Amino acid sequence: MSAKEFSYGLVICHNQNMTIQEIIVAKTDKDFDLLFIGSARIAKFITAADSERFSEKNLTLTEQMEAATSRIYGEKAANENTCVGYDWWPDHTRHIECDTQSFSQELFNSLHNLLAGEYCEWRIQVVVYQDLMNGHTMIGSVAIWSDKLLIDHKLYKWIINNSFDFGPSATVLFAKVDEVEILKPRYTLLDDLD
Repeated sequence: MSAKEFSYGLVICHNQNMTIQEIIVAKTDKDFDLLFIGSARIAKFITAADSERFSEKNLTLTEQMEAATSRIYGEKAANENTCVGYDWWPDHTRHIECDTQSFSQELFNSLHNLLAGEYCEWRIQVVVYQDLMNGHTMIGSVAIWSDKLLIDHKLYKWIINNSFDFGPSATVLFAKVDEVEILKPRYTLLDDLD
């Protein structure tokens, strides 16, 4: 699979049954970063109202992520073992950091289930640390879409060792980005008036 096939081959909002169809495992950290950046869908706003609507959707998804972690772990444990980011860039991406005790099948499923309806074109990046309070223990990162995953190779090994289940229809592909294949994010006009 080439990086361009991954970046521009995203099936947007056609996955009504919310199943993971592809798991892309980046062979190196650099491959992950290039694929992650290249698969971004960056909104260009026509009006200030468009920007405000995007900001509201962004905040709502962030709050839903926090509610999911609190529902699973309780508010105190969620605050100690997960960190949902509130900063944003208009790339249809939300972020959460967590430790290995918090990144569970249940958390994965809860985050994945948020990517439906009006959020089916969004993604959630989960950065997993051995110890969340020590920034030097990062294991890896996974970007979750409604229909696919992009996973850092180290985190993929950890996920396999911890018996995560992504369903029977998921195809695992290993991706390496050629140096000449530099990806650029996709820009889309955001003028939805719904």
